[in-house]
Amino acid sequence: MTDTAVKQEKKVYDENYWMTVLIYFASFLIGLGIVAEIAFNWELIPDNVKLGGALVAMIANALALIWAMKKEKNILKQVLACVYAFLIMGVIGLIGQVFQLKSDLSFLYQTTKFRNFNPKSQCRKCKTGIFVRTRI
Repeated sequence: MTDTAVKQEKKVYDENYWMTVLIYFASFLIGLGIVAEIAFNWELIPDNVKLGGALVAMIANALALIWAMKKEKNILKQVLACVYAFLIMGVIGLIGQVFQLKSDLSFLYQTTKFRNFNPKSQCRKCKTGIFVRTRI
């Protein structure tokens, strides 16, 4: 390759790099603005509108992602995939809030107790290889 071709290739790479950074930053700011607007009016929005809006946003994003994959637009595909991941996490939190799902601390205690159960400290091994409980 000649020096001119190398310089031209490096220039194209630099332009694409900064355009990618700008697109990521712009999509982050747009998403942050949308989240701030919804958060400001959160109490006024009915629950069915919240869930419906989340579903519509996920479907629209999935369709846009499929379109970007077919047109082989790599930057847009990466941005939409990242937004879709954040939408999934947001919808999980939204479902928990709308249906007011609460964590049960006794259930957490029981699972932690089960996870920390050590058969050697609770039981002794008899000659048949079966654990026999000696104390609680």
